[in-house]
Amino acid sequence: LVSTFYRGSTIIGLLVGASFIFSPVSPISIFDEESAATLMLRQDFGFYVCFIVAAVEARLFRFAAAGELSAPRAKALNVLAGLVICLLVNDGLAQVKAGTAALQALDPSDPFAQVVAGGDQFRAETNVDAAYVLGNSIGLFYIAQGLRSAKKDD
Repeated sequence: LVSTFYRGSTIIGLLVGASFIFSPVSPISIFDEESAATLMLRQDFGFYVCFIVAAVEARLFRFAAAGELSAPRAKALNVLAGLVICLLVNDGLAQVKAGTAALQALDPSDPFAQVVAGGDQFRAETNVDAAYVLGNSIGLFYIAQGLRSAKKDD
């Protein structure tokens, strides 16, 4: 059962990374306009998620499938993966909240506010919050797996 969680988490990691690499708009931006630098950084982040985070998740799946989650390397990798996931999730949340607050603080007559307000640029707050709750839950699961005492792996 635990190995199935790791497999699913790896697949989700690949999907999240791919959404940052290939999406025509940023999955977490407040509005759809993007500079060349932010596009590059967003895609770099997607590659990081796909080729680092998901690779670690895949290795943890192999540990779980082999019944080796109590091995010191697996425990350390679990804690590290959980911390990285929680830090990435909460950094994204902080960026979205700060950007939303800065945008709401603008005078509605500001030309920038008018450009951003035109169209379907805003993401539903409930979807954003649900994504962050899910991401943190996954990160906390990894941390708990790394800190738990060695009993039965799967």
